[in-house]
Amino acid sequence: MCEDVGAGGTSADADLFSATPFGALPIARQFRELLDGPIPTEAIADLAAFNLLEDIPMKQQLLEDIDIRHRIGRIVEALRTASTHVSPELMGFPADPGSN
Repeated sequence: MCEDVGAGGTSADADLFSATPFGALPIARQFRELLDGPIPTEAIADLAAFNLLEDIPMKQQLLEDIDIRHRIGRIVEALRTASTHVSPELMGFPADPGSN
Protein backbone atom coordinates (compact mmCIF):
# COMPACT_ATOMS: atom_id res chain seq x y z
CA MET A 1 0.00 0.00 0.00
CA CYS A 2 2.91 2.33 0.51
CA GLU A 3 4.39 2.38 -2.99
CA ASP A 4 1.27 3.51 -4.83
CA VAL A 5 -1.03 6.20 -3.53
CA GLY A 6 -3.25 6.24 -6.59
CA ALA A 7 -6.03 3.90 -7.63
CA GLY A 8 -5.65 0.22 -6.88
CA GLY A 9 -2.94 -1.38 -4.83
CA THR A 10 0.41 -3.04 -5.29
CA SER A 11 1.33 -6.70 -5.24
CA ALA A 12 2.67 -6.21 -1.71
CA ASP A 13 -0.82 -5.09 -0.64
CA ALA A 14 -2.45 -8.13 -2.15
CA ASP A 15 0.11 -10.34 -0.35
CA LEU A 16 -1.12 -9.01 2.98
CA PHE A 17 -4.61 -10.26 2.11
CA SER A 18 -3.49 -13.45 0.36
CA ALA A 19 -1.08 -14.84 2.93
CA THR A 20 -2.12 -16.43 6.18
CA PRO A 21 -3.65 -15.36 8.49
CA PHE A 22 -5.61 -12.52 6.84
CA GLY A 23 -5.86 -14.45 3.58
CA ALA A 24 -7.94 -17.10 5.34
CA LEU A 25 -10.52 -14.59 6.58
CA PRO A 26 -13.77 -14.18 4.60
CA ILE A 27 -13.17 -10.42 4.24
CA ALA A 28 -9.77 -10.96 2.56
CA ARG A 29 -11.31 -11.74 -0.83
CA GLN A 30 -13.16 -8.40 -0.81
CA PHE A 31 -9.96 -6.51 0.02
CA ARG A 32 -8.10 -8.28 -2.81
CA GLU A 33 -10.88 -7.27 -5.21
CA LEU A 34 -10.77 -3.67 -3.97
CA LEU A 35 -7.00 -3.55 -4.48
CA ASP A 36 -7.47 -4.64 -8.09
CA GLY A 37 -10.08 -1.95 -8.74
CA PRO A 38 -10.20 1.82 -9.21
CA ILE A 39 -10.56 2.81 -5.53
CA PRO A 40 -7.59 4.85 -4.24
CA THR A 41 -5.13 2.88 -2.13
CA GLU A 42 -5.48 5.26 0.81
CA ALA A 43 -9.23 4.63 0.96
CA ILE A 44 -8.67 0.87 0.99
CA ALA A 45 -5.99 1.23 3.67
CA ASP A 46 -8.35 3.30 5.83
CA LEU A 47 -11.10 0.72 5.32
CA ALA A 48 -8.74 -2.11 6.30
CA ALA A 49 -7.67 -0.23 9.44
CA PHE A 50 -11.28 0.43 10.41
CA ASN A 51 -12.29 -3.21 9.95
CA LEU A 52 -9.21 -5.10 11.09
CA LEU A 53 -7.50 -3.04 13.79
CA GLU A 54 -8.91 -3.07 17.30
CA ASP A 55 -6.80 -0.37 18.95
CA ILE A 56 -9.10 2.69 19.06
CA PRO A 57 -6.37 5.22 19.97
CA MET A 58 -4.27 3.90 17.05
CA LYS A 59 -7.24 4.31 14.69
CA GLN A 60 -7.67 7.91 15.87
CA GLN A 61 -3.97 8.65 15.33
CA LEU A 62 -4.20 7.19 11.83
CA LEU A 63 -7.20 9.38 11.00
CA GLU A 64 -5.28 12.45 12.18
CA ASP A 65 -2.25 11.66 9.97
CA ILE A 66 -2.65 13.81 6.84
CA ASP A 67 0.53 12.47 5.18
CA ILE A 68 -1.05 9.75 3.03
CA ARG A 69 2.12 7.75 2.39
CA HIS A 70 3.04 7.84 6.06
CA ARG A 71 -0.49 6.83 7.12
CA ILE A 72 -0.58 3.92 4.67
CA GLY A 73 2.82 2.73 5.89
CA ARG A 74 1.62 2.86 9.49
CA ILE A 75 -1.54 0.95 8.59
CA VAL A 76 0.42 -1.77 6.80
CA GLU A 77 2.77 -2.14 9.78
CA ALA A 78 -0.17 -2.24 12.21
CA LEU A 79 -1.89 -4.89 10.08
CA ARG A 80 1.29 -6.97 9.95
CA THR A 81 1.57 -6.74 13.74
CA ALA A 82 -2.12 -7.57 14.17
CA SER A 83 -1.76 -10.57 11.88
CA THR A 84 0.48 -12.24 14.46
CA HIS A 85 -2.52 -12.34 16.83
CA VAL A 86 -5.12 -13.63 14.37
CA SER A 87 -6.15 -17.27 14.19
CA PRO A 88 -7.73 -18.12 10.81
CA GLU A 89 -9.34 -21.20 12.34
CA LEU A 90 -11.26 -18.91 14.68
CA MET A 91 -12.39 -16.67 11.78
CA GLY A 92 -10.19 -13.77 12.84
CA PHE A 93 -10.54 -13.89 16.58
CA PRO A 94 -7.27 -13.55 18.50
CA ALA A 95 -5.27 -16.78 18.76
CA ASP A 96 -4.64 -16.00 22.43
CA PRO A 97 -7.77 -14.78 24.26
CA GLY A 98 -5.49 -13.03 26.73
CA SER A 99 -4.46 -10.59 23.99
CA ASN A 100 -7.90 -8.92 24.04
